[in-house]
Amino acid sequence: MRQFFKNDMENLEETSATIIGFLKGLPFPPRVNEIIFDEKNLNNHKELFLPFFHAVSEPFPSIELETKKIAGAAVYLGALGVYGLDPVLDLQISGEKIRPSISSSFCLLQHAQFLLSKIFPPSSKFWKSYFYRWELHFKELELSKVDEETLIQWNKEDYYSLLSHKYALLFTPLDICYHLSHSDHKTYSLLENALKDFIIGYNIPNEIVGFQQDTELNIANYSWCKMVPKLKEIGLQVEDYSLSDLHKLLYLTGTAENMYQESLQAYDRCLITLKELNLGLLEKIVSASKKKIKQESEMSNEYIKSLRSS
Repeated sequence: MRQFFKNDMENLEETSATIIGFLKGLPFPPRVNEIIFDEKNLNNHKELFLPFFHAVSEPFPSIELETKKIAGAAVYLGALGVYGLDPVLDLQISGEKIRPSISSSFCLLQHAQFLLSKIFPPSSKFWKSYFYRWELHFKELELSKVDEETLIQWNKEDYYSLLSHKYALLFTPLDICYHLSHSDHKTYSLLENALKDFIIGYNIPNEIVGFQQDTELNIANYSWCKMVPKLKEIGLQVEDYSLSDLHKLLYLTGTAENMYQESLQAYDRCLITLKELNLGLLEKIVSASKKKIKQESEMSNEYIKSLRSS
């Protein structure tokens, strides 16, 4: 049998397949089992959270292979749990849909934490970092709620600060590596900065697509602080337009394209750092994500043409 995670392995699908194989050997309740092995979830995460721990752990060679399997599975389960819980906390779903989402999400998160407990004893300093990340994550719910006045005043610094909370749990794999290897702090800091740039690149397109829904739910959206000054420059007032029309203006004023460029620039900064650290697999993950955003940017140009011709 082939050894798990050969040192030279840089194939995303192969890494993901190994994590899936490990998960298939674990007992899960039927409903949770369906979520874990749902084809859509597997496809969505085979280029991100399934191989993510292994990618982050490349600069930490002292971590044992069995530990990588456990941590990789925990990261994927945790990601599924957070993705399932966030729409509930953001009030995107309500009524009868809440119950299955909450129960499944908490079950996934419990299994993730159970796996991590196989790596770290209760006395480990890792748990302080772990629960601190959760504290930051839940703080984002408070910071992202806005009223009409603060929505207009929101700025770039607020947005970047919000991202450090929203994606706090993305840094948990790095914390795992650090506490397992006791590696030098320079490597940790470089990789932390790379991930900070990654989350900027990753999230900005979500702000464009989610502009109308976020605003309806009173959730801060970066598009506002980018678009309002542009509207003022051409003598337009936000109050004179519906959310649907403002979303179109997001594209017509060039704001969306500027945001896509900001996203791609963040990806480029991330990739420069990863090359410095010689992280081949994580570089592949980031490059694949960047490619998708670049395609979105090109598609938005076609959308602008259709708006102008209508």
